[in-house]
Amino acid sequence: MANSLHWHVGLVFEVSSLFSVVIGNLVLTITPILAVMVFHDKIYGVKVIAFLLAIWGFLSYIYQHYLDDQKAKEGKSGGLEVSNGEVEI
Repeated sequence: MANSLHWHVGLVFEVSSLFSVVIGNLVLTITPILAVMVFHDKIYGVKVIAFLLAIWGFLSYIYQHYLDDQKAKEGKSGGLEVSNGEVEI
C-alpha cells in the first residue's frame, strides 16, 4: 500500500495529476482481467461495463493528447508557408 501511494505521488509530481489518475484507472481496469485469468474469477455485467467505461476514458485521454499535439504543431508554423524556398505570409 505504501509503495503504491509513493508511486502515485511521485507520478503526480513528475508529470501531472490527470496523468496519474489515467494510469490509476488503467491499472484498475487491468486488475479484474488478471483476476479472471489467474484466479478464474467470474466476470459479471458490472465488471464488463466498468471495464468498457475505463477503456473508453483512457482512449479519450489519448485521443485528446493527439489532437492537442496536432494543434500545437499547426501553431508552431505561425501561419507561414514555405514553397520553393520562399516564405509566404
